[in-house]
Amino acid sequence: MRVCMETELKLLELKELVTNKDVIVLTSSEVATVSWLINGYQENADIQIIENAHKLDTEAILAQCRSSLSESKKVILTAQFRSQLPIINIASLCNEKRKSLINIELLGWDEENRLPYSFSSF
Repeated sequence: MRVCMETELKLLELKELVTNKDVIVLTSSEVATVSWLINGYQENADIQIIENAHKLDTEAILAQCRSSLSESKKVILTAQFRSQLPIINIASLCNEKRKSLINIELLGWDEENRLPYSFSSF
């Protein structure tokens, strides 16, 4: 019971972080973990999801972010590792547009419960 409640609280906290920020950099080495979180936002027209953003060049990432933020959309960028993305450039864009930015790292994948083991954010 306690583990279940802790899991539900973590999930609520994670979803609240995504809801309250304008730009979300979502990283995990587990593909299933990233898919699990973004699946809930795929159909939302107010959110631009840029999957595997690390495969794009810096200008393409910034152009897509700038366009989406200008349309008042949230942006979720995914990558395996935060270091694969131009975080400084993304942060500068957020400052310029007066938008909030958060980095969320999903850690591990619990196959039985179909949830990430944990996450960290900053």
